[in-house]
This record gives sequence, structure tokens and C-alpha cells, in this order.
Amino acid sequence: MISAVSTRFDHVIIDTPASTSPEHLLLTAAANGVIHVVEPNDDSIEATRVTAVELKKFMNVESLGVVLNRVPPRVDEKVWIKKASRIDRVLGVIHEDESVGEAFRQNLPVVAVAPDSPASRALGEIARKVLEVEIKPTKVSSKIDRALQQTAKEVEGD
Repeated sequence: MISAVSTRFDHVIIDTPASTSPEHLLLTAAANGVIHVVEPNDDSIEATRVTAVELKKFMNVESLGVVLNRVPPRVDEKVWIKKASRIDRVLGVIHEDESVGEAFRQNLPVVAVAPDSPASRALGEIARKVLEVEIKPTKVSSKIDRALQQTAKEVEGD
């Protein structure tokens, strides 16, 4: 399916929840790059940092950057941007926006429900930055082979 869609579009974005399920790992292996989304809390940032390191190590998955999401009002976002930048460059910040909840309830993207909302404008800026990144094509089979080899090394080392 991804191959078919890729022939029609320059960029295909698959939004998945954070997970280590087999389905998630297959989607990650099919990706040419990953955008890490974090919330402004130490647990989210540290868990994502560890995940980014492991994805690079096991499947050579390239990070395209980090998005700081759901930033509450009156929070010093500079502190969280600095912390998130330990993962990779920060592509943008999305503040809490009631339009996102409304879009979710309608099962539609926020950019469709409220194109002028702060969240939609932030997503537009992030998309422009992603379009500037050189994304090298990769092969799923080579990533899975690498993951199996890395896993075997780790098991042998135990």
C-alpha cells in the first residue's frame, strides 16, 4: 500500500502512536524517516530519546526532527525545546488548542476543521520544514535484516 501511494505523492506521512508492537515496527521499517512527537514533560522526552537511539541502532531509521506537542499556556517553551533538542532538532511547537479536540470529535484533521487555528498554523510551519529535509529512500528488508542482526548480537552478548 505504501509503495502504491508513494508513486502518486512526493511525501507520505503515517501517523502512529508510540509503540513497540510488531505492526508499529514494520511501519517504522517502511519509513524513510521518523518525526518524533513529544509532550513537555521529562518522561515523554526521555522515553522518546531512548526510542530514537534504539531505532537508529537497530534499523538505521533516520530522525527528521522533533515536534513539541500540547504545550500548555504560560509554560516556558524554551526550557522544553532545549530538552527536546537532545533527541534531534526541534521542527516546531504546537500549543494546546481547543480546535484539536473539536477536530478529534469530528474524526477530521484539525487543518480541515479549523485551518486558521494556532495548531493548524503550527502544523503548516512544521510541514514546510519537513519538506526542506533531504530524505533518502531506504529498503524495508535491509532495516529488518539489520534489526535481526543487532538483536542476535545483543542476545549473544548476554
